[in-house]
Amino acid sequence: MYRTPCWRAASRPGLANARCVRVVDGAALPLESGSVDVVVSSSVVEYVSDLRHYATEVRRVLKPGGVFVVTVPDERSAVRVFERGLRLLARFAPRAFETGKLKGYVEYLRLSKNRFDSREWVELFYADTARRADGFLWLEGRVR
Repeated sequence: MYRTPCWRAASRPGLANARCVRVVDGAALPLESGSVDVVVSSSVVEYVSDLRHYATEVRRVLKPGGVFVVTVPDERSAVRVFERGLRLLARFAPRAFETGKLKGYVEYLRLSKNRFDSREWVELFYADTARRADGFLWLEGRVR
């Protein structure tokens, strides 16, 4: 019998209850509506172009009672405050970051475009809970 790569990954020790882990494009999830128990997006949504569409796709594929877990940047953390200052500085003095150690970091900040306060993230994903940890918010919710 042929076993899919997903099956082989789920059969490893410690993953006895896992069925499948897939990495997919969030713009059009290749899954049937109401077919997934859990969706996890870790350090992804700050880069997504159309967040409302993405959130709709996540809700579409989750089964009733399905769980989603999303981690997003916590704008109140010290790291994010530093990043806001660096973004501002890079906007007004871009030549200062053309070379050197901060060049890659400034590029990351340019790509990481979705930065909201916790209330906005909770509303966007209809989250039931939001917890702060290590510069991120962990949002969790169930589809009703």
